[in-house]
Amino acid sequence: MTTQEQSPVDVRPAIAPDAQPPAGSAPPLSTAHGATVSDTVAAVTGALPALVTVTAVVVTRGRTPYLPETLAAVRAQTSPPDDVVVVDVGTSPSTRDHRGLHLDDARFVPAPHARSVGQAVDAALADAGPPTWLWILHDDSAPETEALARLVDAVEHSSATAVAGPKQRGWDDPDVLLEVGFTVSPLGRRLTGIDLGEIDQGQHDARVDVLAVGLAGALVRTEVWTAVGGTDPELGPFGDGQDLCRRVRLAGHRVVVVPGAVVRHAQAGLRGLRGTGTGAGAVQDAAAPAAASGGAAAGGRPGPDAPGAGESHEPGTAGPSTAGPSTAGPSTTGPSTSEPSAAEPSSAGPSTSEPSTADQRPAPSEDGPDEPPTGDVAASFRARRRSQLHLRFVSVRAVMLPFAVLAAILWAPVRAMYQLAQKQPGWAADELLATVVAVGRVRAVARARRSARRTSTVRRAALAPLSGTWREVLVDRHDRRLARAERYRTHRAPTQIERRELRDLAVRRRATLGVVLVVLLGLTAWVFGPFLGVLGEGGRLVGGSLLSADGGIGDVWRAATSGHVEAGLGARGPADPWLVVLLPFTVLAGGSLQVAVDALLVGAFVVAGWGAWCAAGSVTRSPALRAWAAVLWVALPPLHEGVAAGRLPAVVAHAALPWVVLGVVRAVGAQSVDRVVAVVPRREDDADEPVRPDRPAPSLGAAAAGGLALAVAVAAEPVLLLPSALLLGVVALLVRQGRRSLVLVILPSLVVAAPYLVHAASTWPDGLRLLVAEPSLGGAAPSAAPWQMLLGWAAVPTPWFAATDGTLGTVAAWAPYALGGLLVVLALVSLVRPRRARATRFAWAVVLVGLVTAVVTAASDAAVAGIASATPGISLLLLGLVGASLFALRRHHDGAPPPRRAALRHEGRSRARRTGAALAAGALVLVCVVVPVGAVWSWVDDATSAGQVGELVATDADVVPPVGAQMQAPPRLATVLALDPSDGELGYALLHGDGSQLLESSVVVRDRLLTAPTDARTGADAVVAALAAGGSDDVAAELADLGVGGVLLPAGDDSAARTALVARLDTVPGLERATEGRSAVVWRVARANSDVEVSWATLADGAGTALASLPAADRAVDADVPAGADGRGVLLAETADPRWVATLDGRELTPVTTDGRQGFALGPDGGRLEIAYAWPWRLPWIVGGGLVLLVLVLLALPVGRRRGGRR
Repeated sequence: MTTQEQSPVDVRPAIAPDAQPPAGSAPPLSTAHGATVSDTVAAVTGALPALVTVTAVVVTRGRTPYLPETLAAVRAQTSPPDDVVVVDVGTSPSTRDHRGLHLDDARFVPAPHARSVGQAVDAALADAGPPTWLWILHDDSAPETEALARLVDAVEHSSATAVAGPKQRGWDDPDVLLEVGFTVSPLGRRLTGIDLGEIDQGQHDARVDVLAVGLAGALVRTEVWTAVGGTDPELGPFGDGQDLCRRVRLAGHRVVVVPGAVVRHAQAGLRGLRGTGTGAGAVQDAAAPAAASGGAAAGGRPGPDAPGAGESHEPGTAGPSTAGPSTAGPSTTGPSTSEPSAAEPSSAGPSTSEPSTADQRPAPSEDGPDEPPTGDVAASFRARRRSQLHLRFVSVRAVMLPFAVLAAILWAPVRAMYQLAQKQPGWAADELLATVVAVGRVRAVARARRSARRTSTVRRAALAPLSGTWREVLVDRHDRRLARAERYRTHRAPTQIERRELRDLAVRRRATLGVVLVVLLGLTAWVFGPFLGVLGEGGRLVGGSLLSADGGIGDVWRAATSGHVEAGLGARGPADPWLVVLLPFTVLAGGSLQVAVDALLVGAFVVAGWGAWCAAGSVTRSPALRAWAAVLWVALPPLHEGVAAGRLPAVVAHAALPWVVLGVVRAVGAQSVDRVVAVVPRREDDADEPVRPDRPAPSLGAAAAGGLALAVAVAAEPVLLLPSALLLGVVALLVRQGRRSLVLVILPSLVVAAPYLVHAASTWPDGLRLLVAEPSLGGAAPSAAPWQMLLGWAAVPTPWFAATDGTLGTVAAWAPYALGGLLVVLALVSLVRPRRARATRFAWAVVLVGLVTAVVTAASDAAVAGIASATPGISLLLLGLVGASLFALRRHHDGAPPPRRAALRHEGRSRARRTGAALAAGALVLVCVVVPVGAVWSWVDDATSAGQVGELVATDADVVPPVGAQMQAPPRLATVLALDPSDGELGYALLHGDGSQLLESSVVVRDRLLTAPTDARTGADAVVAALAAGGSDDVAAELADLGVGGVLLPAGDDSAARTALVARLDTVPGLERATEGRSAVVWRVARANSDVEVSWATLADGAGTALASLPAADRAVDADVPAGADGRGVLLAETADPRWVATLDGRELTPVTTDGRQGFALGPDGGRLEIAYAWPWRLPWIVGGGLVLLVLVLLALPVGRRRGGRR
């Protein structure tokens, strides 16, 4: 095409009016009288004008469904280009050298090594002489018929214009605006000023000068293209238009947008709609339908039967994501090259218009179930984010570049956490990977900055009027939020009538839940009311298996992660996973472990009932059935017996199981939902049928939340791990969606219990006991028979209301089994109901797995030793029974009003049948209500008496008197030996706090002491035996060597055994009574011929004589030691363990063992002495497990929820 051009560049000799045009070029434009434009201009000016040529470069990657229509649209231009070149960056080796290959009237140029659209254009320029203008098109950008003419008209009278971009509209929706030029925010965020789904009504047609335009359909002056070096190959298919236009602006040229030139853009690369077809033959085949159709008009859409429709990749990429290993070498054409990277795409492709923000979430699709998908922008997020960071590093001032890089590194984890909270784990990973790749491409950033600096002729400040401001960023975000809300309201939200019905359902549901919570709070006040006053004044719950819980957040953290158990003389071994779970509860309790323990026990009824209500909601939408399930779960024996015995782990596990069910059901999208009557009938015969919503989508957030709840249950009761894993495997086989998310359910349990599980595996088969053990269990108890376990009892129950005489006693003896029997009967009924048969069978599978778990645990050696119980298996069993019972009781049309046909059938029944059905339903309701209420009433009547709940009491009294607590405090950290003369035996405990501590309890240590006591423990047994026998002159010295600073005889009755023990201890040399006039008696341990106080760490000479007490805190020493005689050493009141490490001024000391206790050879030197316990796997477990749990917590946060299906 020819036009008047002011540029002095003449890239091709002028053609005489009578000369024939070159082959493949368009005929010259003619006037109405037959004369050409050249003739007219020559007659007026007296000189021939410079010939302006336009070459259309269409970049593709093999066969795509969009290429035929794009080529047809190019041929249909009113002012066609002089030449059309199709550059295939995905050509096969067999055709890459066939440069003479033509696609009808378009030339084919293979460019297998091109890494960007710029290198693809350079390949086209290298194949033929450069034209005046380059019209760059993607295979998925079809121009309207007048697009090129409008672009040329906009640039022909201005030599300063170097880039002219078109208005971009949607491919499938030609009325929807995508882009009319754009600007960027101060941080490089694209700002188009166009709302999502905005209709083109000419409202943006006043735009002319812009900061940048997209390259799809852009007209670029070849001279400027060559001068600035084309596009940056580092950017790949995203951000190249912004970078090119910025450098063109800095070179002193104009960038304009021409709203009259329209290009329909599919954004296939952005939305992940491309396939994998490659090769020149593929391109020819794709062009063939367009040629056969004679050049169809632009405006259609690729049909579903087109080759590769909806599956082709962005040209130059290896799949939906643009990152991948490099397979092509660097291109030899083009002004600049870049070495391939394993983390970068090494093939070219057309750039794709990005959304206005790099982290824009995909808009909700309006396509129906029978329409092809519109794609997902998540597929290109990593490449877009990497390009955005690269552009930021290239465009900032040199002095700000280090700060920009540092900000990107520090901000990437924050953005990743935000994406996780928005339930986009793939985007979170892409965020981190994109940042790593962008920061690591130092050479590419330096090369791009040099290129921009070389071609710049104006200052950066010249771009300020065209750049976006923070105010525009805020306005853009506000407008997008409003647009999304309006889109949801008009396309997906329920109508006013439907919303009113759903609101009525919600009101009834919330009212019922309020009643349930009031009942549960009343039950809590009934049971724990007498304790609340003492607890409010700083008291604590003790008794049964419930240990004292002194300590704060730091103490819990150290006990849970140190790999060392401080009980007695210390021992190597992992802490109970239970302590890891208690850590967040301690944080929520204000840093007090005791408050957290008391709150968990007191709030058990509310948490368990509320969880059962929510879990029942995934099975039935009936508020009455959900309320029944909540009360029923609280009335079951495992919860009552656990509270009465102070077995907090069993109580927590029972309360957590319903939350696990809720998470798993929602994770696979199998929950029940509310349904309302359709406003607009779908068919005449079902006008009153309820609207069936779309199948609920699987929820990553629910899976993560369910996994965290399961981690709590498994940490409290490790025996639940294997049954849970087995049942999750069954769920994965049964469901049709959400299988992958089930990994998130089991993962937290494995992470939290990792050290415990590794220890159990390393000590197999003895480690089997650890998998069924329960933390802090008080001792062995007789187990029930299997049939009693099936009815919910781990031990033989006591009669209701303690009735034992006559017929009433017989009934009361069998009454405890009524609740379990009711559940079994209802669960059997569920098997014969046709609805939800698969779910019912799975509920019975849970019952069988729970029963097997309970029976096996009760028969294990761990149960005999008193460290395991059948209660967790019974809780799992009852969970299945309650679920099956709900399936038996739920209506056929659960969650929706009955259809008219059902109402007509009900009216057609006889009065007698209706009356009989009503009486039967009433009797069932009466039984279902009376039995749970009776069970709760009977338990409360039997358990609460004389200010106790079972074995639990609330007290504010100290176990260890203040003088003993002073010994236990830093810097001494001495131990108090507590004696218990009862049952003809003398029991003892080495106390580091006010009584036996929860933080010092470990199943591993208890199991080890039952099978193989350590030498240090054997020594402690011998010392206590010597005290019981009346003592000797060496007893005080032996106690001091064990770090015992005092002997305690707790308060008790004045029995003969106690009085005799006090008399004997008063006569032991080295024991000085420290208390008088108190029921609890404390003796201070004094060293013979030494004033050195007994402490945890002692400095001794070569003969073992104590020289000084070393200050210690948290079972570690960090103190200055003076120089002294040779042969000195440090003795610890700890069991010998090679993990104890001591250094003197950084020099590691030699460990020694004395009577099974840990020591170190110090020598005569002085300096800074540091002693600590070092578990080598502590840091990897904390870092790895912490990251996993952080990801799951972010996923579980109730934000970024996916709304329901379409209206």
